[in-house]
Amino acid sequence: MSEYDAIIIGAGHNGLVCAAYLAKSGLKVRLIEKNDVVGGAATTSEFFEGFKNSTCSYLANNISHKVIKDLDLYKFGLELLPMEAGVLSSLPNGRNLIINRDKENNHREISKFSAKDADQHDKFIEELDEIVEIVRELIESKPPSFKLNITELWGSLKFVNKLRPFLKKGHVEKLTNLMTMSLGDYLDSWFDSDELKGYYMGLGSIGNFSHPYSSGSSYILIHNRLGLAGSDKDLNLHVKGGMGNLTGAIAKSAQSYGAEISLEHDVKEVMIEDDVAIGIILQNGEEIKAKRIIANCTPYILFNKLLDNKKLPKRFAGRMDKLRSKSGSLKINVALSELPEFTSLAASENVEKLLKMPINICPSIKYMEKAYHDAKVSGMARRPFVSMILPSLVDDSLAPEGSHVASIFAQHFDYDLSEDLDWDIIRDEAADMVIETINELAPNFRSSILGME
Repeated sequence: MSEYDAIIIGAGHNGLVCAAYLAKSGLKVRLIEKNDVVGGAATTSEFFEGFKNSTCSYLANNISHKVIKDLDLYKFGLELLPMEAGVLSSLPNGRNLIINRDKENNHREISKFSAKDADQHDKFIEELDEIVEIVRELIESKPPSFKLNITELWGSLKFVNKLRPFLKKGHVEKLTNLMTMSLGDYLDSWFDSDELKGYYMGLGSIGNFSHPYSSGSSYILIHNRLGLAGSDKDLNLHVKGGMGNLTGAIAKSAQSYGAEISLEHDVKEVMIEDDVAIGIILQNGEEIKAKRIIANCTPYILFNKLLDNKKLPKRFAGRMDKLRSKSGSLKINVALSELPEFTSLAASENVEKLLKMPINICPSIKYMEKAYHDAKVSGMARRPFVSMILPSLVDDSLAPEGSHVASIFAQHFDYDLSEDLDWDIIRDEAADMVIETINELAPNFRSSILGME
């Protein structure tokens, strides 16, 4: 029976970062992963002959400079390729809305739909960025502890003191609003035009399966602006070779500090002794002891699958059993024979530059609201929200010369279908709705598809 300072269950990107930092501090660490590759949702695969792409997650905008520096990730093969800053919102009737770092451009673009909104936009961004700095400080700080000892109390005081400069007059109210309001209500409080509200509804809904007017949904708007500190927060970053090269670099860093990574090892349960986790048991019966057990899996899996929830406090066990944790997203990787030709860009001078931005389709809050309702009723949106990038424009390792890769994130799609529906049966229909939504705005898209996953 082996013993470690720490065992980490799951080699997704968070588990890998945790392993690297602990190993760097001198601890004996073992990372356990049931799949045959590290990375979790951040992997790369060949999905069609000669074409590869990030399997699930697809941009590295939220990676921390501190993590890159601390773990020396560039040394271990990480290469970040900048795409164009901003987002292109493709709209019906040959229109579009392009918002980037250029304030004059933004004012001009938004003025096409509302002069009032154009004047408001800078103040809106300033408020978001003020709150982003507070949230970033919270995320990168050790949470306060309520243990009654001098060390923990001192740590809690230092935590509060770090936040003091951020919590100026008015900031608490702004933070509270963004953390508790619905995204729809928050956008309605700022803007009038459907097009601009649709633009930010798309940005603030990625990965979140909720109604536009669900309380607390505006937080995603902050989360998706966290990114890199300073002026890089609006930059779209692609990992050369796909996201698997990011997690691969973190794994190499962790191993360089002595961390062990065990692939194709499935955890059966966490061992408990006197209400303390003391190790894990693998599906093959192997027992591994450690002073610390760290779970890089969902709380639902940890407390309902790996632990005997009958030994948990009854109320807590009930909460974990009913825990709601799911996304409404459908990811599609597409091999293309040519670039999509958006009708709205027909008169643009530098189309390829604009196509290096994420391309979103969400013309209004009502559009997203309908997508959500469709998914709740039939499992899929008839007109889904779409966010698409074309990473092969900056990374020629993904596709053969002259061809391209499209990475598509679409919403809303409900993983939990009613009893008369099955994803094995309706999957192709769902993908076709996404393709048709894009094809209506870029009429050559469907005919240029060579294959997809």
